[in-house]
Amino acid sequence: MLERKKDKYESRGIKYLERKIEQKEASDPLELILDFLISKKFLEKVVDYENRSRITWRLGDLGIRMRKNLIDCWENSTAKKMGNIKFIPGISEKSGTEYFIEMFDKDEMNAPFGVSRIIEEPILGFTTPKFLFNDKYDRKLILEYATTPSTSKDMLVSWLDFSIDLFGKLNLKREDLDIEFQSLEDDPDSEHYFFERFKIRNIYHFGVEEFAWVVNKIDFEFENYEKKFPDDKRSRCFVHDELRNTDYFPHVIQIIIDVNKLLLAVLLNNYHQEQVRTSVITTLKLSPQIAPVKCAVFPLSIVDRKTKVAGERILTLFNKHFNTVIEEKGTLEMRIADFNEIGVPFYVAIDPALVDDNVYWLYDNKFGTRSEVHEDDIISYITAKMNE
Repeated sequence: MLERKKDKYESRGIKYLERKIEQKEASDPLELILDFLISKKFLEKVVDYENRSRITWRLGDLGIRMRKNLIDCWENSTAKKMGNIKFIPGISEKSGTEYFIEMFDKDEMNAPFGVSRIIEEPILGFTTPKFLFNDKYDRKLILEYATTPSTSKDMLVSWLDFSIDLFGKLNLKREDLDIEFQSLEDDPDSEHYFFERFKIRNIYHFGVEEFAWVVNKIDFEFENYEKKFPDDKRSRCFVHDELRNTDYFPHVIQIIIDVNKLLLAVLLNNYHQEQVRTSVITTLKLSPQIAPVKCAVFPLSIVDRKTKVAGERILTLFNKHFNTVIEEKGTLEMRIADFNEIGVPFYVAIDPALVDDNVYWLYDNKFGTRSEVHEDDIISYITAKMNE
């Protein structure tokens, strides 16, 4: 048995990982997970940017799909669900203040309102004694929300709750997060002026790393822009604070989420391995929002022509809406076990007895349910879960 010091940063799956014994020697849990993620193309090994001999990792093919899905989820969770949030497509290069000024100028917006977007920075790997991650670009999810000064403290807590709910939707559990509240007095040397902020860390197998921040600040760029503003534009960028009965530049609640670190948290925290009788079973629970493969189709007969034709048809149909694969070989249990390893959230089994009615078995991994569902309703159900 692998012996480790127990502490509050121990991830939930460690007790299962420690049971794995290969050739009578215990293996390092992090190495087991990384080898698995590489084999499934969520990660890949690379030479680091300084050509050092240390092993480094970056996102593989499935990891890159997850990153795209995460960005789609960010747009859906912000702009598509909130009428006062505008999403900026593509990679954003302007500052949030510039977007605010444009919106104040053109749309005559009244606070509160906000902007969500994606920014991209040059390669910024992060290193721990046990882990080195590298990628060509470092992307961050950004939301900036202009509000009145008197409501900014309440808004800070509300947007923290929003962030925690978002992480929960992506299968990051609250017990795997370490959240620290700070005021400016706690960090007087900070490069960014702020009133209060929450720093959110994930408890990885290789250590505790910050991956998100929720900050209440007076937007310093507004103050710098003040000298450049014509009087008419300057006044349009003021917000009216009814509680204080004053007009002034807004306070800004800012959410920053590191995309790569968030994806690593989801992958490492949701890897699960346990001994079931004589077999070691591995699963990776991924949410419908960011799973790289949404659905797997399993025809239950390889000789029934109607079943085969139905499988090919719904594969084509489903792929118009979400990424779907088909597997015809093996028992149903074996096929489910194989696709559990890459976190497929939904399975559709084609039963020859139901195929004439275009009705199939739909398995929902999150709830462990199986239902008879018409093919059109399957599309609606999976699409709705992806957009939750």
